[in-house]
Amino acid sequence: MPNIIHTESSNTNVVDFSKEEHNYSYPFELDLDPKGELHKDLVSKIMPFVQESAGNISTRFDSWNEIDRTLTAYIETDDAEKEVVYNDPRKPVSIVFPNTYAIMETILAYLVAAFYQEPKEFVLSNVPSRIFLIA
Repeated sequence: MPNIIHTESSNTNVVDFSKEEHNYSYPFELDLDPKGELHKDLVSKIMPFVQESAGNISTRFDSWNEIDRTLTAYIETDDAEKEVVYNDPRKPVSIVFPNTYAIMETILAYLVAAFYQEPKEFVLSNVPSRIFLIA
């Protein structure tokens, strides 16, 4: 899940970096120190875009959480299984391996095998130069 960026007006837990000393040498003689006017001007121009982007992307959080839930290979044990493990720690716990996750991993393995191979070199007898093909 992406981080949500807040401005000082929307979040009271923002660290004020302008109080810290930054002894950087900026290229092209730019004064990008957090105390500088150029830095403040850039932040004031960029933050509306950041807030708009965060607002637009936040509509996708529910679907991303659902995808995470569908693809998760680890599921918390319920009370009944905790009791079984408590009574006999050698007894195995139920394992849930989602089909969607298994299919995704299988496709990924195929794509890696298909496209990350080194190209093989074939020499054609009637062509003077070598041609590289993926076999």
